[in-house]
Amino acid sequence: CSGSARGLGVGYAVPAGGNLVCTYQAVLEDTADRTNTATARLQNFNYNSAGDPTPGGTTDFNGSAPVSFASATVNVVGFDTVNVTDDIAGNLGTTSDDITWNYPDTYTCGVTTNRQNTATITETGQSDTESVTYNCYELQVAKTAAASFTRVWDWTINKSADVSNLTLAVGQSFAVNYDVFVAPHSTSSNFLATGEINVTNPHPSSAAEVTVTDVAAGGYPGVVSCPSTAVPAGGSMTCTYTATLPNDTDRLNTATVQHGTFATYTADALVDFSGPTTETDETVNVNDTLKGFLGTQTGPIHGQNTYEYPLTIGPFAQCGTYQVPNTASFVTNDTGTTGSDGHNVTVNVPCGTILVRKVVLSPNAADTPDDFSYTFNGGSPITFNANGTSPTTHVVNPGTYTIAEPVTNGFVASYSGDCNAQGQITAMGGETKTCTITNVYLTGFVTSSSLCTFDVDNDDSNGNQFRLLLTPDVQLGYGIYKLNASNPGQYYY
Repeated sequence: CSGSARGLGVGYAVPAGGNLVCTYQAVLEDTADRTNTATARLQNFNYNSAGDPTPGGTTDFNGSAPVSFASATVNVVGFDTVNVTDDIAGNLGTTSDDITWNYPDTYTCGVTTNRQNTATITETGQSDTESVTYNCYELQVAKTAAASFTRVWDWTINKSADVSNLTLAVGQSFAVNYDVFVAPHSTSSNFLATGEINVTNPHPSSAAEVTVTDVAAGGYPGVVSCPSTAVPAGGSMTCTYTATLPNDTDRLNTATVQHGTFATYTADALVDFSGPTTETDETVNVNDTLKGFLGTQTGPIHGQNTYEYPLTIGPFAQCGTYQVPNTASFVTNDTGTTGSDGHNVTVNVPCGTILVRKVVLSPNAADTPDDFSYTFNGGSPITFNANGTSPTTHVVNPGTYTIAEPVTNGFVASYSGDCNAQGQITAMGGETKTCTITNVYLTGFVTSSSLCTFDVDNDDSNGNQFRLLLTPDVQLGYGIYKLNASNPGQYYY
């Protein structure tokens, strides 16, 4: 049997009661099991009365058999095993059958927009190339940082002078040098870093699911508040944050935006503590009770914070002890807190002290000191005590004073001690002086009219030139007198 197994040939005659054996071969697409069918087509004839045939149609007869490659004989043409490599993945492996390799490719945005990849069969050199066009939409992150903290000031004041005690005479003055020192001290708290974190999504159609965190250098996390967890396509989202810090040290603050599992973005900003945002009592006004307004100080003080000034103390018209207090004070500008410190100068203006004593020399026991009185510098009479002391201690300004005693009949008064014969006594500051008045009883009661006068120029017409004076001798004692003749003014009696 010859001819194509896929179509009918020119025809074969099959003998009556016999058979026809044909062979065939078919090229198949693959090794899949299938059914193979053979068709024998019988040519039908019509005969006329003479027995002549004419074609009259055909009748098909089919026979099928399964085609199974389970036990097929394989004739290898080429390579039964090949190695495959890839531009991106490298060596994919070895295969002797159909196989598919899957592998990821990580793309870095901004490097290229088109990615070509070729796989090659090493043994045959056959290859296939695919390309991928990347549209990379990176999130854009920006942030701000503002530092803030509160500073509260407290102040101290100290006042001093170059003297604390003075001794002055009546009418004397002295310049005292005062110092007022003002010092500020501050306490800072509530250190914060605040700001905004802005996330922009340039993707035209896909929102970006993000997680936003913030941390300041040193591991101090910020509390972040965002309006959403997704940044809209082609839009942006602004978050705020607050980080509590331990001090006013400048530090870097970092915001981190995690875009799902795709990428992580960061942005930095410096937290600059250049100065406090809130200050309390940073300024004081300084005053002085004697000097008045001294000035204004504001912390921190970089210049002069000591006020130096002289102040004249005195003069004092009266002796005695005087206190000169002087207080410096401050008041703060916000809370009105006050503070003060004072310095007191004790001024001693020494007085003079005058004591008056009475001595009575009389044979009469009834004549005692309290029978006598005296006046001090023209004042009211002062009666002595029975023991001869005065009930008054005369504390006086430095100077000269006069002690006088009214005339007492039968007694002659004389002044001694620190007094002169006229009863004048001088006491300076710090001195104690004593004036003693001695009263001597005159026996026989000699009066001035009974004293003798006499003339030495032998001219009776002009009177007598001298008068005899009889005075008790205090030093020699009672009953002894001195008789003196004198006329110091050339007076004629």
